Amino acid sequence: MLRLPVVGHIALLNELARFSRTMSMLIKVGLPLPDIMTLCSQSSGNKIMIQAINEVKQEMLNGEGLSQPMSKRHLFLPLIVQMVSVGEKTGNLGNTLVTVAESYEFESDEKTAAAVGLLTPALTIAITIVVGFIAVAMVSAMYGIYGQLGTGL
Repeated sequence: MLRLPVVGHIALLNELARFSRTMSMLIKVGLPLPDIMTLCSQSSGNKIMIQAINEVKQEMLNGEGLSQPMSKRHLFLPLIVQMVSVGEKTGNLGNTLVTVAESYEFESDEKTAAAVGLLTPALTIAITIVVGFIAVAMVSAMYGIYGQLGTGL
């Protein structure tokens, strides 16, 4: 799903927004980071995202921090990597993740609206073609019936 042209990027933004918001809430209640990563991977419905979170968790447990392992995976966009890095350095990871979540949610909403805006003319054209085909089929059938009536008299 993440590889689809338009929908894939929207799905990725939604996954990252959910990950960021979940992580932010769990940090604010005081859970340790390894437990937070486990809960975040369990809350995701995307297998690729689960795998990436688990790999980040493993490297984090090896002492690499959180932003460094994230930067190695293409799934985590540059904004989240940079904001996590800033959050780690300032000790304000929860608030920076809220900002990331809001940013990704806004971007996802805008891209969804744009995709729907592109879909509307395409559906209009498709429906026009179908209606035109039906009209041509009916008119040709009527001419066929009229032709048979004219030759039968």
